[in-house]
Amino acid sequence: MGKKKNEESGGKLSRYVNIPEAMAMFRHLYEVPNNVGLRYTHWFDALNPATGDLLIPVVAIVEGGVRFLMDPLMADFLSYFSLAPTQVNPNVFRIVMGTVELNRRLGLELSTYDIVRTYILHHNTKTDAYSLRP
Repeated sequence: MGKKKNEESGGKLSRYVNIPEAMAMFRHLYEVPNNVGLRYTHWFDALNPATGDLLIPVVAIVEGGVRFLMDPLMADFLSYFSLAPTQVNPNVFRIVMGTVELNRRLGLELSTYDIVRTYILHHNTKTDAYSLRP
């Protein structure tokens, strides 16, 4: 039988940032600049970040490929749909950052409009999150 998760435990990626040593390793591994503040926050407390804070979930960095400084295409995509990073599923980060990598490797100039022509932004009302579908 699987391990039961209690309300106090973090998600599957919390081990990357739940103690100071792990946070330091995370900062080094994912090349987070020193002027970017990192804070381990339970998702209940993260729903209303402090004024001036931009909340980026760990999954966006670990699985979605988001790096610092945030790529202009990612910022443009989120701005185009007026979304915060906490409102999108990891597949959005994968697709947008994959497009960034295609642009870099192949010398392309794909934009948010090219992503929108290829994918449909879907809103899941149960989780109140957005994802991209072909």
